[in-house]
Amino acid sequence: MKNIPIKAEEIEALMRKVKSSKKYKMKKQIPNLITLLNLFFGCLAILVTFQSGTMATLDETGDMVIEIPEQIILCEYVYRTCSAG
Repeated sequence: MKNIPIKAEEIEALMRKVKSSKKYKMKKQIPNLITLLNLFFGCLAILVTFQSGTMATLDETGDMVIEIPEQIILCEYVYRTCSAG
């Protein structure tokens, strides 16, 4: 196999082409997705920790009704207020 010299400008052009591709951009976002999932499940864990007395029942039509105590609504309000800033 023969070694072919490549100029630095050609390498930079190839790198720009690779970095502008959709596949590269999507791979670059994987850590952000993992971080967002971690944040979501962390907040969910906080909500579950603070809740007490949540009840799931069925009404007359067979639909599931979830009764959420007032503490959870307050916790959600505090969370939204903190995350807005």
